[in-house]
Amino acid sequence: MQPSNLLARHALKAMKKIVVLALLIATLHSNAQKQTVVEQYCEMIANPPFVTSTPNIKLSFGSKTLEKKFKYLSDSIYKMDLPMEALNFMSKNGWKLVKYYHEKEGLSSPRIFKVYLLKKQFTLRELQ
Repeated sequence: MQPSNLLARHALKAMKKIVVLALLIATLHSNAQKQTVVEQYCEMIANPPFVTSTPNIKLSFGSKTLEKKFKYLSDSIYKMDLPMEALNFMSKNGWKLVKYYHEKEGLSSPRIFKVYLLKKQFTLRELQ
């Protein structure tokens, strides 16, 4: 075999290895970029206006960990006077309204709360 053919063969093998390695790295990188997305729900609860002079609006995230994580939202909402103001604030922060309903405090109580069920998508990393 002539030296030029032997050199060409080695160059071709080296190129194939480089291409395979590049494809492997690209595949690993794209898999590392994929992040699991989960929906997180929250209840925004507004007291009836006749109970207090201004509605007392609260957020519930379902766990103490998430309550701490989203404390800045709860603190902002609590200062608002109108449920619609709070709903618009949550929308600006990426939360979407899923459902709105009324809930009585008890069977014999005249107090009816407005409850807004909201959701937002997060990566698992964002929720840590």
